[in-house]
Amino acid sequence: MEVAPAQTQIAAAPLRIAPLVIEPPLNAVGNDGSLEGAEASVRELIKAIAEGNTSAFAVFYEEWFDRALGLATSLTKRDESFCLDIVQDSMLRAIKSLRPSLGISSRTDLDRWMSRVVHTAAIDCLRKESRRRAREARLRETRVRDGKDSYATGAETPSDLEERIVWIREQLEQLAAADRELLMSRFAADRTIHAAATDAGLTPGAAAGRLARLMKRLQNAAKEFIS
Repeated sequence: MEVAPAQTQIAAAPLRIAPLVIEPPLNAVGNDGSLEGAEASVRELIKAIAEGNTSAFAVFYEEWFDRALGLATSLTKRDESFCLDIVQDSMLRAIKSLRPSLGISSRTDLDRWMSRVVHTAAIDCLRKESRRRAREARLRETRVRDGKDSYATGAETPSDLEERIVWIREQLEQLAAADRELLMSRFAADRTIHAAATDAGLTPGAAAGRLARLMKRLQNAAKEFIS
């Protein structure tokens, strides 16, 4: 007659463990309220992403955007702009690599896998920046030696600066109004990606993606202008 309490303890054990099954969305439990349903949901999401379902990836992107940004910031201690590059790189790696063959069958497995992706992307971005700075330093040394670096030699004139400002304004005028406003909100007003996204009526992830494309476009145009 004293067995009942023990049975009650055993039955209650899973309830104490449940809160540990990963925090945010992508459903820690399935639609039927079971962990089995959650695992099926994760497998279905991965399968859909592998098949090129953009809606499925949008769900994954929005689910992981803030977490990836926070992780990148924690790992690198760099500014938001640098960390957003890491997030974009991580998302590209995820969309190319997420496949059922990885054997990811639970939310915990998916979170661990994506954390490793962000960690690797962060290291690669830091190494890439280090190589870029080294190349720029060598190039600047060469240009200074040849007397061609206006910044290092102090030879840049007011007209040079004015020319650059005019060019930037022209580039901004060529952008769609919504894109221009997003850029100005994020950089000219020095607002966070979340604040700029709210102003534009976008999710942070969508705003970050648009800003990344705009910055890439401007960078390519700048290379042509400078050369």
